[in-house]
Amino acid sequence: LILDSGTGIAKLGDYLLEQQSPIYILLTHNHWDHIQGFPFFKPIYQANRDITIVAGDVDDKNTQHAIVEQMSGSYFPVRHQDLPSN
Repeated sequence: LILDSGTGIAKLGDYLLEQQSPIYILLTHNHWDHIQGFPFFKPIYQANRDITIVAGDVDDKNTQHAIVEQMSGSYFPVRHQDLPSN
């Protein structure tokens, strides 16, 4: 269980690459400092890796997907739709 995905999640991802257990990310809210590390979390690039993201304090249904939608358009070179993880 991972609480938020700020920039520190990148180093944690290096460690979790060696494990095969499912990953659960609980987001407290969508401020940048709580989601910006997600695109650099290496397990999301592992084929068939089970990752569940649970949005916490979200008022608007459109912001429930902010963590992956930051990887769209011109914001990031890999689109969230192209991630090989589940």
